[in-house]
Amino acid sequence: MAIATKSLWLRPPSRDDVGSIAALASEWEVAKQTERIPHPYTAIDAQRWLDSVIGGNSGETVFVVEATGERQSVVGAIGLGPARIEEEQELGFWIGKPYWGRGFATEAASAVVHFGFEELGLQQIVAGTFRENRASRRVLEKIVFHETALASVNWPHRGGHRQIQRYAIARMQK
Repeated sequence: MAIATKSLWLRPPSRDDVGSIAALASEWEVAKQTERIPHPYTAIDAQRWLDSVIGGNSGETVFVVEATGERQSVVGAIGLGPARIEEEQELGFWIGKPYWGRGFATEAASAVVHFGFEELGLQQIVAGTFRENRASRRVLEKIVFHETALASVNWPHRGGHRQIQRYAIARMQK
């Protein structure tokens, strides 16, 4: 399933995305704000990730984000997957550094939240971001997620203990 927005095309990932994903996710400025992207990030890492999400066996619904005005270039990835603690699905996303500040994360996140509620029938979606990641926090706030908790998590590969701001959004009843 693919989702079209005003300026984005969200589509299932393919093995042809290895080079684009590896190039964008290899930037430390991108990787350091995520839990799952190792650094350095290589084409082998991208291939492993694609192998884990293609075919739907991972329990995640993942989309590659393409900017339609950029000749369909890959700008990042977004998806819903099992939350660490809660029973809800968790929203996760990243956008490559060359595409920051253009509203792509907000537009993609809004579309995926709508998809989660309308197509997957979710009642609530959660998200989390490092406390100091103002850009991701702002994306979640723009699409009406609300803060639920502040947690401290030990991630040695990200500098030890980090503060995680947890968020949630509930499906609006019709």
